[in-house]
Amino acid sequence: MRGEIRTPWSKEFPVRQARARLGAAIGLVTALMLTGCSSLTGPDDSGTSDLVTLRVGAMPIPDAAAVYIANERGYFHEEGLEVRPEIIQGGAVGLPRVASGSLDVVFSNYVSALSAHAAGKPKLRMVGDAFQTRLDTFPLMVMPDSPLQDMSDLKGKTIAVNTKNNVGTLTVTSALQTVGVDVERDKVQFVEVPFPEMTKALKDGDVDVAWLNEPFLTDGQRKLGLRKVGETMDGPTAAFPISGFFMTQRYAQEKPQVAAAFQRAIERAQRLASEDRRVVEQVLPSYAKIDPQTAAIITLGDYPSTVSRARVQRVADLMLEHGYLKQKLDVRTMLPSTQAAPAD
Repeated sequence: MRGEIRTPWSKEFPVRQARARLGAAIGLVTALMLTGCSSLTGPDDSGTSDLVTLRVGAMPIPDAAAVYIANERGYFHEEGLEVRPEIIQGGAVGLPRVASGSLDVVFSNYVSALSAHAAGKPKLRMVGDAFQTRLDTFPLMVMPDSPLQDMSDLKGKTIAVNTKNNVGTLTVTSALQTVGVDVERDKVQFVEVPFPEMTKALKDGDVDVAWLNEPFLTDGQRKLGLRKVGETMDGPTAAFPISGFFMTQRYAQEKPQVAAAFQRAIERAQRLASEDRRVVEQVLPSYAKIDPQTAAIITLGDYPSTVSRARVQRVADLMLEHGYLKQKLDVRTMLPSTQAAPAD
């Protein structure tokens, strides 16, 4: 019959309907193909179904929880990635390994990462935010019988930080400045003590004050009755960005789809962590050696789910103000092009 198509399942099937259904089928196939290619295709893996392996250096602290959440929930696999976390002691150790190629991605505090990027050792690309402070995430703590009552009492005292010329010294210096204490003029001394050893240093009298984070903060309060003497994440450093995830710019330029895939997966995990702290609590015992009871009561900061130029620029500007950078650093040079616009 003219204008009709005969099929095995129908005697009459109008041409218009057949064409419509054929178009819908083609559209569905096309959509499925695009979805399947949205993670990793092209020059990064030659279009194969094999997972791209990434060696990711991360510290065993709550700040890096997104790596383990994304692994546990399959977010990396969905993006075509096989992520293998490796425990590192900090950005100062991890950044040289990224530069040498023994790590593909590193979790690092921003002070170390921005310093390395500014010096070109190496030039970095940010592929995820990690941790932003709240009150009581990095307080200054003393023994319960200490005569020190507030930050104005810290002139001439020794303060334990995990690393000199880094986040601890930067934020403590800024906080002391708000109460009229000048680190150099008032002879405040910083002493390097690893976080796990800070409570012992306080107990033994080796330092007067400790800049503590979790889980050592809660542990020290429970076992020694440590008392807060000052807040370092308030005023100029309120909601201060602490850490992020980085790869070298060379790697990101050579494998842009891998960089984008990692960023999508980590931001998905960050979003989940920010919406439900129980997700963080559940994953902490698996890598941070924090028991479930402690995980349920420790103070957690925020887990930003997007890369923000304005947030990272705050760190660079404070570093410049206190002499950690020799000249102003525009952080757009280390952000993905979609996040590098002048305004957020």
